[in-house]
Amino acid sequence: TIHGGKAISTFYQCGEAYTLDPLSLETLGTLDLLSGGGRQMSAHCMTDEQSGDLLFFDYATKPPYMTYGVFDKDANLVHHTAIDLPGARLPHTLAFTTNYSILMDLPMFWDPELLQKDVHKVSFYPDKASRFGLITRFGQGDSIKWFEADPCYIYHAINSWEEGDMVVLDVCRMSTPVPSEAKKQKLAGPYGSMLAWLKLDASYHRYRFNLVSGETKEESLSDLLSEFPVINNRFGGLSSRYSYHVTLADTDAILFDGLVKIDSETTQNQEYKFPKGCFGSESQFAPRDNAKNEDDGYLITLVTNMETNKGEIQIFPAEDLTQGPICRVIVPQQIPPGFHSSFVLPENL
Repeated sequence: TIHGGKAISTFYQCGEAYTLDPLSLETLGTLDLLSGGGRQMSAHCMTDEQSGDLLFFDYATKPPYMTYGVFDKDANLVHHTAIDLPGARLPHTLAFTTNYSILMDLPMFWDPELLQKDVHKVSFYPDKASRFGLITRFGQGDSIKWFEADPCYIYHAINSWEEGDMVVLDVCRMSTPVPSEAKKQKLAGPYGSMLAWLKLDASYHRYRFNLVSGETKEESLSDLLSEFPVINNRFGGLSSRYSYHVTLADTDAILFDGLVKIDSETTQNQEYKFPKGCFGSESQFAPRDNAKNEDDGYLITLVTNMETNKGEIQIFPAEDLTQGPICRVIVPQQIPPGFHSSFVLPENL
């Protein structure tokens, strides 16, 4: 993510957060978590473009099993609090609205008995509910309100916002996050098991949390397998309609064979498939100057041609992905297919 004019690079679990020059990608140092009482930073932290706040959590194998914190727009750690959980957990992301942060206690985590022996074996517990904790942005841990839903795992949130007494959360949801032994054995080689874990079956899912009654309603908005969602970041924490995802190729390795724009109001999709042998990366939305509509802008992605070993930056009209790329920038080397990316406007540097 980009915060305070710097790029922030994080570990895929929890660890130190490194600050980078967003133009050169030179490492500048680390975010100062410790002096403000923090520990580590989660894989996904979130920048609220409306306030400039950076929201994050971390988790650990010893109590407190989770903490939650906020950096202000000047990169000062202004809030940090412990979150009570029943045991060690493995959440990957969080979400936020104007007033709330949403933390996750999902039933895929280290086997508790093996963890006591310092063995880190991840298991999925389908008999346990998924829990979502809503906490006001600067609230204390004991004020968090938990909502239950069907068991699942979530790597990436799409967006969240408030509607009266309701908080809406859109995510890419996995109902079967742990690969079967048959899938693990199907993929040969020393990395077969790891590749099996990366075979994602996520699809677009919506939760509605009633702040008054404590009830949760959930529904699937699309059965298309898609992941790594992005939105127009100006709508982060606010009601949004459009999101842009990658589609997953039917290959042993995790590769992205196309892009899809999902309209959550009509549940209609716009799809674009890359040519044979070409695979993309997570895209980013770049708003057009003086944009009037949510999808008034461009979608940017990095594409690798596995047959020619050449790379491109491709730019699509966000209003209609089916037009294909309207700009292709040839780069002098292959770009390895990757997961995440960031886009920042010049005025935020």
